[in-house]
Amino acid sequence: MLPSYRQASLRSNFITRSISTIGLQLFSQKKPYYNFAQASRLQEDSKRMSYTSQLVFYSKSADKPAPGKGANEYGDHPSFVELGSISGWRKVLSNFHTGQFRHQGRMYNTAEHAFHARKFQSMNAEDSVVALFSLDSGSKLSHGDGLAARKARKVLIMDKDQQAKWAKMRGKALEEILHDKFTQNVLAKRVLMLTGDAKLGHFERMKGVEHWSWLEEVRRRISNQTTLSTEGTVRATAVLPESGGGSSGNEVVTDPRTRDRASGVCDGDVEPVMKRKKVKST
Repeated sequence: MLPSYRQASLRSNFITRSISTIGLQLFSQKKPYYNFAQASRLQEDSKRMSYTSQLVFYSKSADKPAPGKGANEYGDHPSFVELGSISGWRKVLSNFHTGQFRHQGRMYNTAEHAFHARKFQSMNAEDSVVALFSLDSGSKLSHGDGLAARKARKVLIMDKDQQAKWAKMRGKALEEILHDKFTQNVLAKRVLMLTGDAKLGHFERMKGVEHWSWLEEVRRRISNQTTLSTEGTVRATAVLPESGGGSSGNEVVTDPRTRDRASGVCDGDVEPVMKRKKVKST
């Protein structure tokens, strides 16, 4: 009969080998581990057939390769030629792009500034703290770039309840911010519309490519608004006959404020103004 210490040693070795065997069996099954971003991407892969092209961007993206030819990109679109001719077009799509716009009554230097201001609002932070991200405050932070705004997010740390609350609000808040940015900034609007119907993905080092459906929704809304504006714009001058003979003296003059509405020069819904001009009969 083996000594008790020897029996204990054998039992220990047996348990260790058993655990190792089970571990190898589990590993051999190759069950993938997914974080939320990966799970979202897998779900979107099933919808890939509805997209004919994909563009990927982030704050330090290069202009080359051409649209649709970069990493994780595919497809082509007639507007990609013009899109590729715009310097820094991929960077323009990111939240770090510098271009002032107004959101919720305050001016912001980048979408990243507005994003973290909204995050602090969700935490019920003091307005004086939230305002530091806006240019109206005159703070050094507000005049910084997108990276400065991101670093400032650590001023306040969210607890678990606040994180859960923000997770529900994040998408809607970002869509509202992006809508204000891309409707007010001429360059940003032009770049976004030249992406055509491409699937838009934002690259992050730790998450990979995240599908930015909210930016696609902004593009769709702008496209719909442009279509409606184009249909409602009077582009021709009509001549109405005037009773009493002679040359026509009633012309329909379109209000100049309505011109180029489709191109975003005028965002207001101003109806054409009818003006009557009197012309002396000869």
